[in-house]
Amino acid sequence: MNKDLINSEQYLEWFSEIKYQKIEDEPITTRIEDDLNNAKNMNQYEYTLWQKLEEIRRISKSPNFFDIKKIKDVKKKIWMPKEPEDYLNLEPELVLAQQEFPIPSVSIWGHERFDFFSNPDPLSEDWEIMRYFVATMPHGGNVGRSLRFIVRDRISKKYLGILCLAGDFLAIRARDESIGWNKENKEDQSKLNNTANGSVIIPTQPLGFSYLGGKLLSILLASDSVARAWEQIYGDVLVGVSTTSLYGTTKTATQYDGLKNWKNLGYTEGDTTFRPTVSTQLMMKEWMYNNHPFEFWYYYRAKRANGQPYERDSNERARRFCYEKLGFKKKDYVSKHTRGVYFCRLYKNTDEFLRNEIKKRKLVYKFDNSTEALTEYWKKIAGKRVSSLEKNNRFSYESTFYDEMLSLSWDQTKERYL
Repeated sequence: MNKDLINSEQYLEWFSEIKYQKIEDEPITTRIEDDLNNAKNMNQYEYTLWQKLEEIRRISKSPNFFDIKKIKDVKKKIWMPKEPEDYLNLEPELVLAQQEFPIPSVSIWGHERFDFFSNPDPLSEDWEIMRYFVATMPHGGNVGRSLRFIVRDRISKKYLGILCLAGDFLAIRARDESIGWNKENKEDQSKLNNTANGSVIIPTQPLGFSYLGGKLLSILLASDSVARAWEQIYGDVLVGVSTTSLYGTTKTATQYDGLKNWKNLGYTEGDTTFRPTVSTQLMMKEWMYNNHPFEFWYYYRAKRANGQPYERDSNERARRFCYEKLGFKKKDYVSKHTRGVYFCRLYKNTDEFLRNEIKKRKLVYKFDNSTEALTEYWKKIAGKRVSSLEKNNRFSYESTFYDEMLSLSWDQTKERYL
């Protein structure tokens, strides 16, 4: 953490405009302890589902909760096959669904910066609804760069899934060693801005299960549509995409395995902080805001001249700060859970570019990343999946949409979804 920023104009201006009042530690400490105890008594699948139920209960009480009719309308827009072979007629397209866009400007001191303007596109709300009601993992949001896409069928306009491309991880040893770059390349030469993290890659159902829709969305994350949007909005050519698998070594395969342009580089290392429920995380942020305003500003508000946050992985760092200040022992809030690390190179010489050995004009495409070519590649994979499921009488037309949780108890939720 750069403590010198406490005297920066950016922080002093923010601090002069806020109102804060010290709050007691005990309520948030008790809440975190409850979450830790719940996690210890559940397996990872139960705990993930419990977090989802808690999240939906929380947002349903918000004054800004989605209109119920709107939720049902989005549910009706999800693609549903009538026959197993219907996937052959799909023509996926990626539609940008942004809530805000960065606009470059110059401050009164002559420094380049980005102002963010809201975008009234109604598809951004559809994206949010699917993030809450289609995805199993809670909606954590992103700090910094973030491009959101809805993937839909071009003909029927039915939804196939959602994507989010965010600023990449600052340090993942397996990826960094594979590329061969260093801190100077990533930070001083800003090459980290030329890669991105696939933070949301979520297919709708039954596309996900019956047609390996997760593979379709993973493939499309490296499409020319995504790369073009990244460069147009942020001004940096996109040469590679990172992502991590959800359950690490606990599953034998992920949606990225077997895809010719996604390479498994190994597993994440180091400690990961325990992620409590969303409502507890909001309490932690409120506690930081009132008791440690500089740290709150640093992790959640501070921006560099280019509009990016001062710290990458800021949510992770902020949680660690809270646990330490509240007196929790490291063994209680740190997990050794690893995740698979995957990287997709868009160019044959991606690594050379990221090591600053060549310029942009020397880049050579590694594969045809048009949406059409990538879709045809996926259809070959999906065809094998459909044949296998039909042979074993396992093909499913069932859709998963968590709106039912609005009226379910925890026991009913487990019975319905586990």
